[in-house]
Amino acid sequence: MRQRSQPDVRIRQAAATERARKDLGRKVGLDDPELLQELHDLGFTPETVGLLPLVPIIQMAWAEGGITKPERELILRLARSRGVEAGSAADRRPHRAVSSASAASPPKSARCSPALPRT
Repeated sequence: MRQRSQPDVRIRQAAATERARKDLGRKVGLDDPELLQELHDLGFTPETVGLLPLVPIIQMAWAEGGITKPERELILRLARSRGVEAGSAADRRPHRAVSSASAASPPKSARCSPALPRT
């Protein structure tokens, strides 16, 4: 079997990344490459971008000192209402800010703050 050269691998990786960004753009209705790159850099995929509106809710819960069981259940219900099905990619590997809802301590603010709208 022939081994692939480094340039071939890089070209394939770049093409896969571009396809993922285009899929993400279709999912959210964006065609701005910079915004799509930001979403991609934050770890969102077409399967997980529906969780983006939950980030501020989670941050508010952490700002109050922690996420209570009722808050955690509400966040899960909100995720389900946004189409996140049990066992789906978004459920198994949610965005790092959203996954913090079940963590024992809050995430570092630097991880979450870029996910908030700029003013």
